[in-house]
Amino acid sequence: MWLEKVKPRRIIIGLFYKNAVTNVNSVNEILTSIEDVVGRTTLPIVVCGDFNQPGIDWENLQAINVSHQEEHLGRFLATGLTQKVNFATYTRSDNTLDLVFESEDGTIVDIYPGKELSFSDHIPVHFSISCSTRSLLNTHRNLDFDNMNVNLM
Repeated sequence: MWLEKVKPRRIIIGLFYKNAVTNVNSVNEILTSIEDVVGRTTLPIVVCGDFNQPGIDWENLQAINVSHQEEHLGRFLATGLTQKVNFATYTRSDNTLDLVFESEDGTIVDIYPGKELSFSDHIPVHFSISCSTRSLLNTHRNLDFDNMNVNLM
């Protein structure tokens, strides 16, 4: 699912869920969707979800013994997005399966693991999206000729 948040700052947000580790085609479809959006916009992008890629070590940016996950890692890296989750999100292993990507540094802030849920084997990922807008300094001066002191000039 893709959505565009427009106020106070325009940001494109993608939410994804891949439910089967072995379904290579669904990851390819997700990556194609991400590549399309990245190629079409200059707006900041945030992509998050459960990508179920246990063969990817996101800390060292390496694929571990699984050729299709090596290809997937290469495609993720080629998008220019940066993966921000640096903790395990799966309770049964040290894998980081739930991911958050940003296109501009500083868009994702305050990222941390949540409390384990009784109905899930994934640890929730909490994060905030920085919505502050850059303020532009007014460099144009308006001269007030009606109130000038002609004698001082």
